Amino acid sequence: MLVGVLHFPQASTDCRGQAVPAGFYTLRYELIPNDGNHLGVAPSRDFLLLAPASADPGPDKVLKFQELVALSRQASRSKHPAPLSLLPAEGIGTAPADSKDDQDHYIFSVGIKLSGGEDMPIALVVKGTAPQ
Repeated sequence: MLVGVLHFPQASTDCRGQAVPAGFYTLRYELIPNDGNHLGVAPSRDFLLLAPASADPGPDKVLKFQELVALSRQASRSKHPAPLSLLPAEGIGTAPADSKDDQDHYIFSVGIKLSGGEDMPIALVVKGTAPQ
């Protein structure tokens, strides 16, 4: 599912600390695989994967897991996709806000408009890396 578009005016990093070049990226929702390689890597399985906007097939295209991973690898320029961590959004409103948690993660929260018209709050770590 395509969630939105993000612009990095300068090079940045994903939640794994991988370099991501400046540019426009689509954000697509995906769950961390439920396998032995990913156990305990994050408090939540919910992530947004970055993909170069110029390579994304568009909002109407539903990508299979391996297709999305391959597309996101173009953002990280590595063997691993470029994830941004989603956090539980309980208790946050839909008005844009920023905060910092006790792990030095900078979090952007906002309500996004779903295709059915309702607002859904999300909280996205925009700066900070997960422990490896």
